[in-house]
Amino acid sequence: WGYDLDVTDDLLTGTLSDGTPMNHWVDPAGNGQIILHQIPEPSVWAALWTAAISGLIVFRRRYSLRQ
Repeated sequence: WGYDLDVTDDLLTGTLSDGTPMNHWVDPAGNGQIILHQIPEPSVWAALWTAAISGLIVFRRRYSLRQ
């Protein structure tokens, strides 16, 4: 089928046949079903932190000028 998957504890990792990497938290839902939760890639975390820090800088500059 062309996939290479590994389940360790509650983490499903691996690569699909088209080269797409998989990183998901596995959450059992009962009746033999599972729910997969996507784990963000490091670049997503970096973009999130950059946006948060930029927002704080703008907020601080905007409100420090009013005083």
